[in-house]
Amino acid sequence: MSTHGGLRGRTQDIAEIDQLLRSTETRLVTLTGLPGVGKTRLAMHFAQPIETPLLRQVVWVDASDMSDSQPLLSRIAEAAGLERQDEISADSLGAELDSVPRLLVIDDIDGDADTVRGIEAILANSTDTKVLLAARAPLRVRGERVVRITPFTSSRSNTLEGSPAAQIFVDIALSSGSRISLEDETLEIISTICDRLGGLPGAIELAASRTPTLSPATILTLLDEAPSRDTLARGATEGRDIFDAIAWSESMLTPAQQALLRDLTVFEGPVPIDAIEVVTDRRDLIDDLSILVDVHLVDAHHDPSATTFSLPVLVGEHAAQQLLSSDPDRQRAIRSSHLQWCLATATATQPPTTEYGTVDARICLVEDDLTAAMLHALADGNTNDASVLAVALAPVWLNRGARTFERDHLEQASTALKVNAVEPGLEALLRGWSLLVRSERATTSGDNLESSQELKRIVSLARMADRETLLRVLALGVRTARAHDDRAEMVSLCSEGLEISRQLGDERSIAAFEIWGAMLAHQDGNITGAVERGLRALDLARHIEDTALTISAAGFLKTLPADALAPTNRTLPSARELAEASRRRDDRRTMAWLLPAAAVEALQSGDMESSASFAIEAIELGQRAGLWMWCIAPVMNLSWIAAADGEQGEAAYLHGIISAQGELMTSTLPPAIVRRYQKSVDAMQDTMGIEVFNAAASRGALLSFQDATSEAIAYGQTIVDRRATGEQIVEPSTLTEREVEVVAQLVKGDSNKDIARTLAISPKTVMHHTSSIYRKLNVRGRAEAVAWALSST
Repeated sequence: MSTHGGLRGRTQDIAEIDQLLRSTETRLVTLTGLPGVGKTRLAMHFAQPIETPLLRQVVWVDASDMSDSQPLLSRIAEAAGLERQDEISADSLGAELDSVPRLLVIDDIDGDADTVRGIEAILANSTDTKVLLAARAPLRVRGERVVRITPFTSSRSNTLEGSPAAQIFVDIALSSGSRISLEDETLEIISTICDRLGGLPGAIELAASRTPTLSPATILTLLDEAPSRDTLARGATEGRDIFDAIAWSESMLTPAQQALLRDLTVFEGPVPIDAIEVVTDRRDLIDDLSILVDVHLVDAHHDPSATTFSLPVLVGEHAAQQLLSSDPDRQRAIRSSHLQWCLATATATQPPTTEYGTVDARICLVEDDLTAAMLHALADGNTNDASVLAVALAPVWLNRGARTFERDHLEQASTALKVNAVEPGLEALLRGWSLLVRSERATTSGDNLESSQELKRIVSLARMADRETLLRVLALGVRTARAHDDRAEMVSLCSEGLEISRQLGDERSIAAFEIWGAMLAHQDGNITGAVERGLRALDLARHIEDTALTISAAGFLKTLPADALAPTNRTLPSARELAEASRRRDDRRTMAWLLPAAAVEALQSGDMESSASFAIEAIELGQRAGLWMWCIAPVMNLSWIAAADGEQGEAAYLHGIISAQGELMTSTLPPAIVRRYQKSVDAMQDTMGIEVFNAAASRGALLSFQDATSEAIAYGQTIVDRRATGEQIVEPSTLTEREVEVVAQLVKGDSNKDIARTLAISPKTVMHHTSSIYRKLNVRGRAEAVAWALSST
């Protein structure tokens, strides 16, 4: 009973099973799960004498190779050492098993009618025997307690300890004689492999066993290019067992259940049951779907708002191949039905519009499916449908910061318009979203000039459509003009948008354009106008009960000088409360500017720890989104913290990080904040001397986006850690050998990327080392660490 690979990540499962077996009310526990998930290992764990609850005698039965020549009852009697093994009945077997307290553990049991009757009879004719089964599905007998053993969920932890799936991969790879690196890049690849295999331990072990021949990167490439079975099972008996077991499990279904399973391969992600009903044209699928869930060929995901269903990765691969080979016409028909459902879902959210910060939850729920349908439509030359889907997806992508492949999808859809024309309004919307996504990443005035010219062409195109579409494009235009600091264009678009909103009686749009108008007034120094427009927007947003606009309006008003609001006698939520409200809504775009506001608020109250914590969260948002504009304000806040804490060198270094993004500073921050920050910079220059200040700032200015944000996060973490530990001093002698090497590179003035290159580690690992160094030395950043090293030398 080998348990090679261990039981990593199964602590909770073991605890649950142990509790059930110890309970006086439970006599039958059934472990169910997909082939390769680890049911047998868990059963073996409880078959070990030291693990058996209540010191019971264990009877282990392997039912995987059962045959008619030796039925289950005879096999149990033989394993228990009972007499008359071939003649024993279920009734007498139960009584004889009860002669001593026993735990009957049966692995890979089949739930056919004879088996079910046999287990029921054993339980009915015994009083003290407990039964633990590992099975394909529940037996559905009285008193049965089912424990569903599931694959590991996706984990992007920076450490092995945070990912049991990655731990299993590394364990097997090392035991196979592989010498794989455990740096961040390799761990990221391993985590991706584990996700690609659906977190299934058996499949992960197969992949890891290939590492003496193939690197993790090569394995991942092969998995992306071909079905998993082609990569993992070739020449591997255990691999054929796993994949054949999935095929066998499917073969045990009824024809109707098999057809449903194969139809489900059209879906890319978890979907609600009404989507399955519409796309597969089935109205009575509950029973069949329940069977598929019982045997783990379909996963059910239960959230407070909805239950959704998806296929495990390897099951999906198998079922898709079966559908393609057995019924290609059905595959084409189901894909067409899927496209129509995706279009209906996309258009159901328009209007109301999504240009003002609200992302429709229905789109988020089925984002993967809409994306897949869009790409299929593009591949088929169906530009119109692809454009509709792209316009629906763009707000979701923009809200969290569009990833590279999502930006590419928008560009691909926009490029297709050159070949196949669509109606002007749809084209203007698609081009508008694509331009906005690009504009947020513009870094030069040349980029901005090109964007301004394209924006004018898009608005002209929208004027050929209806006023509702024009209004949506104007809203996109305001955000685009703001991204590249074209205030004149922003004023023009805002004025026209507000006028059309009033003509249409669109209160939501009126409130949105009032907020943008208030921002413009603030930028121009018209504080009175900013207050008036901000309050009008807030009152209207509250009147129409729009939470997103209410948060935005209140958040804007919090950026104004406190004395400007005093005459209004208005009491507003704190920036911290507004940021928390946005976090609950997962409104990352609003969080991106409210978190820095909360950081400033905390700093003004003297709470440096909370201020640094808010700044770190904001930078991490920007880092994940790849957006400099989300990182400027929080890095600025950390520079303030460093200056307030007496760490002028670190403050200047952090200033250098954002000084290279000067254009973004003026376009993304309130004027009062910019002026206040400039005063602090002037003070630092006076204190340090211009040459020393510039030397520190220049080092920060040379950093890449990834290095700069990682350095800022590392410094902020030292503030959080130091305050949290009461500024406890750790002896410098506790530095590891690697940390000493990192300090030596810091003395040379190397960036994280330079240090990573020199020491052959990743920049992210360098960041972790520097954070640990600062904490151990009780210093407040790079400059103090260097000073410590020089003084120690």
